[in-house]
Amino acid sequence: MKIVLRKTVRRMVMLLVAFSTFIVGFLAFYFYAEAASFLFKPKQSTPETTPTLTTRMAAPSILSPSFASTTPEYEATDSEQPACQNCIQDDICGLCEPLTGEYENYNYSFALTIPADLVAMKAPEPAYDYGFIARLSSDSQATIEVEGIYNEEAWDSLNQAVNTHIEYLKASAKDVVVFKRNPARLGKRPAMRYVVQYTNISTGLPMIEDKTIAIRKDGEEKIYWIVYAVSLRTPAWRYERNIAALEKVLKAWKETETHDC
Repeated sequence: MKIVLRKTVRRMVMLLVAFSTFIVGFLAFYFYAEAASFLFKPKQSTPETTPTLTTRMAAPSILSPSFASTTPEYEATDSEQPACQNCIQDDICGLCEPLTGEYENYNYSFALTIPADLVAMKAPEPAYDYGFIARLSSDSQATIEVEGIYNEEAWDSLNQAVNTHIEYLKASAKDVVVFKRNPARLGKRPAMRYVVQYTNISTGLPMIEDKTIAIRKDGEEKIYWIVYAVSLRTPAWRYERNIAALEKVLKAWKETETHDC
């Protein structure tokens, strides 16, 4: 009887030890799995580590037949979108801030009073300020552009700048004919003014561009010279009527003191 009891107790002890060993092993495996999952799981994306999508601000260029250039000058993240309360959408300018009255461009040191018969607009901050574009109140198909840009093409002369621009126009339009190309003045600075007629490829309409270009040669580095441009782009048959608005802008244009960084 005692022998049977001892065997029973021994079996119970063995079963208890086996059960305890199983429990300890299961718990050890569980905690190991949890630790491995924590240590090796992929890092979650956060606002600080996830690159945000960018939007590019269109900028004007005197080398392009259109005010809206395809070359980005600024990349603004979603969190940096311009806080413009009165901005409007324009098919040429894009997202634009309306302008009236006195306008001064601190980047390129020029200013003018915007004539009342122009609907002027520029890209809002944080886009770089090259100048503005304006539609004529009496002719929404006509635009006037006022802009400044550094001489990245390293032009030596006005003739070289004009030649380059006409070549760019020939590459994006057809039937380009230069009607006039004469020395002129932009404010007090020597300039070159030319009138070109061309056919818009997308619309087939005959157009005229009347542009005045001046170069501000500050310093020895040509790429840091400033190129100024004031131009009218209008349907050809309304050029004689619309040229008066361009003359107002040319008369109002003036250089200002350089604002060094």
